[in-house]
Amino acid sequence: MATSDSVYPFAAQVGSQAGRIQKLNLRGFMCETQKPLNVGDEFQVNFSLPIMGNRVMAPCIVVKTYDYILSDKKINQGKTSLLSEIHFKSITSDVQKVLSEFLKRYK
Repeated sequence: MATSDSVYPFAAQVGSQAGRIQKLNLRGFMCETQKPLNVGDEFQVNFSLPIMGNRVMAPCIVVKTYDYILSDKKINQGKTSLLSEIHFKSITSDVQKVLSEFLKRYK
């Protein structure tokens, strides 16, 4: 069984830009993006779950944003990254089942 370290981060289409999901739960996800998102922004997210391969598409809303400085001395030292907490506005029961299974396997 894979650990959460082996599945995160993974790629996502976040509205009109590419993002990297850092953590996922049934309510939503934490996502790093190149361009800033604003609290209240609404868009469609589209991603494939690592290893399982299931496609997830859902309407979302940004609920919180963070700017942080990467402190890893080996890469990107001092680079500011944009991280947002994003909630699903609605997901189908099928998507909820797939997400639940993914989260059970790769906590």
